[in-house]
Amino acid sequence: MNETLNSTHENIFYNIMPDGTVKQINPFTGTEVWAVPGRGRRPFSDRLSSSAKKLEKKEAEDFCSFCAARYLETPPEKSRLVKRDGKYVKLDMVPPDQLFNTRPEFRRTPNLFEIVTIDYWRKNYNYKLTETKHRWKENYVGNPTGLKHVLQILDYKLAISGKTSKEIEKISKEEKLAMADAFFGGGHELVIARHHYREDAEWDSEFFSSAEMTPEDHFWYFKFTIDAMRDILENNRYVRYI
Repeated sequence: MNETLNSTHENIFYNIMPDGTVKQINPFTGTEVWAVPGRGRRPFSDRLSSSAKKLEKKEAEDFCSFCAARYLETPPEKSRLVKRDGKYVKLDMVPPDQLFNTRPEFRRTPNLFEIVTIDYWRKNYNYKLTETKHRWKENYVGNPTGLKHVLQILDYKLAISGKTSKEIEKISKEEKLAMADAFFGGGHELVIARHHYREDAEWDSEFFSSAEMTPEDHFWYFKFTIDAMRDILENNRYVRYI
């Protein structure tokens, strides 16, 4: 424990030094963090990169696979958070032919390249999709749009993983659909914010970041993420922590 810290209970974990330096100690890990006065006012360059290009204004962003115009370039969406009449509403397991009916503030999708894979759970723990996730999968691939979507995403993943087009063609539809369990019952996920660039962006270097989010945005982002964690725990009894 730093000798300069006061011994009173109120100041053990949070102490302001005479020079204004704030020292905080994590009560669980003992990690100490300092905030030095004036540090937050250090100059930042906001000059545009010499390679920055003027943005083309679009009704729906389509700059990358996570953008609003390209929902079908990510694996099947597990849930989304939308605004309706000023209120946030969570929509789970949106059917593939309804993905473009709403504009989500946040989306939750499987990570196409998992770290802890579905095979890890299946081969080590004999994991199987829960009834809820199995039913969702059956409904999703039972929809022609959904089946096309899943197969296209799997073909893309296999190609990126080094399979040739001939090798991919030899993999049966049944084998591919078994691989698709990762999309419906896997535990490695992404939470994707609505924007690629800031709403007032004029240049392609002005990306949207968490600093652009309001306190309300952050609240719903965290709540949405916590709901995702709860869902993972409820649907894979072998998961011990997230």
